[in-house]
Amino acid sequence: MDDRHSNPVRWRLHLYILSRSKSVTNRVHRRAFTCASFVVMKPARNAIDVGLLVGDIEASLAFYVGVLGLPKVQEMQVSFGTLHRLAFGESFVKLIDPSSMPPGGEPGLHGALGLRYITFPITNIDEVCEACRCAGVQFDVPKTEFMPGATIAMVRDPDGNIVEFVQRG
Repeated sequence: MDDRHSNPVRWRLHLYILSRSKSVTNRVHRRAFTCASFVVMKPARNAIDVGLLVGDIEASLAFYVGVLGLPKVQEMQVSFGTLHRLAFGESFVKLIDPSSMPPGGEPGLHGALGLRYITFPITNIDEVCEACRCAGVQFDVPKTEFMPGATIAMVRDPDGNIVEFVQRG
């Protein structure tokens, strides 16, 4: 249960603080809270999809399909390019080959604000890390125990996006 239901006094205090804020960011948040103050998203399925605009679709497909083993389930034209849908569990990784190439941002964990990495929860981290090593994929974080019961590794895809693998247990 989230804070607004378990601790309504604290939640109202948070809304009050936002309402008194002068910053643009907090004014936007205040407006969002006013419009949808107690809405909770209800997932249609146990998944989150991600779309990645890529600079070289062949290199990206070689990495995500060839190295990581994600099956390509669909290719279709969209208004801004060609979308290649890859399956992972109930989720999809959508690689987009854009019709016109936008400027790239700084890759890596600390390069810019916004989405910085995608996480794949897996059960075979040793095999995946070995496949990445054999393919010459750059590791930002080699396989390591992040905390008791959780092993992670982080690599870069062909566009420099961070891809994290997590194995629990």
